[in-house]
Amino acid sequence: MSGRAVLSRGTGSWLAVTVLLAFCAVAIALVYTRHESRQLFVELQKLSKERDALQIEWRQLQLEQHAYAAHGRIEEKAIGPLSLVRPQTGDIFLITDQGDYRFVGLKPVGDELQSIADTATPNERGL
Repeated sequence: MSGRAVLSRGTGSWLAVTVLLAFCAVAIALVYTRHESRQLFVELQKLSKERDALQIEWRQLQLEQHAYAAHGRIEEKAIGPLSLVRPQTGDIFLITDQGDYRFVGLKPVGDELQSIADTATPNERGL
């Protein structure tokens, strides 16, 4: 016999069985990963549709919020059902962070109204 290793008949059949089992395992793993990939893709599509629907709803809610916050609508609600009235300029006073306050009014200067501060307290003004 030469220096080559000679495989016995039993060793060759075990090698063939091992290779066959390895090919089967790889084939099963390939089928499993493709199936899982398809399931994840379906879930991704579903979540994308849900995201798009939520974005549309978000835009509609923003439009609705802007409509409710419009100055004209707020004024209409204040005057109508709430029966609120705009205060006279002499009835407006400013409260500062320190707790003191002063009356603020508007006086005409040319064609514009300009803010003036009256230092009288509410008691001095008869309020």
